[in-house]
Amino acid sequence: MRSRPDVKLFLRPAVATPGRELHVEAVLLAKTRTQVDGIDITVRGEERALLRSGKNTYWHRVERFGLRSKFEARTLEPGEIRLLSKFAIPEAMPPGYVGPRAAIEVEAEVHVRIPWWPDRRARFVLPVRAPSSPEAPATPSIFSTSPSGPRPGVPHVDRGHFDRPR
Repeated sequence: MRSRPDVKLFLRPAVATPGRELHVEAVLLAKTRTQVDGIDITVRGEERALLRSGKNTYWHRVERFGLRSKFEARTLEPGEIRLLSKFAIPEAMPPGYVGPRAAIEVEAEVHVRIPWWPDRRARFVLPVRAPSSPEAPATPSIFSTSPSGPRPGVPHVDRGHFDRPR
């Protein structure tokens, strides 16, 4: 008799970064031989805000992006089945945040379509961090309060903000 597989999800890297590729590996643990019409792995980014209109309170949702990887119909044999997908999180996606009145989340969903049987849907919230700051320039920079900067052969003192008169 067919059954719905259990689902695990593995990420490489473990924390997603906007503008970089994310490897998502879905591991299906089938208990019995089961025919499936297909398997989808979807990654979505969403912003939510709790809004009030008069006495009504509701969540306003905005989908920032949606990406999908589709796998064809197959027969799942008992045991472990691994499916790998690669997604590029858009650079414009802000890092994850969950607060009492707002949230920014990236979610992965694995949908196993089983004919004449309840489908398996598993959802996972993915951690997303801001990209690291760019590296310092390789050439040194000169900072000066004089608009033209220090001139060769002319004494120059930049007092900075610590030596301001009181």
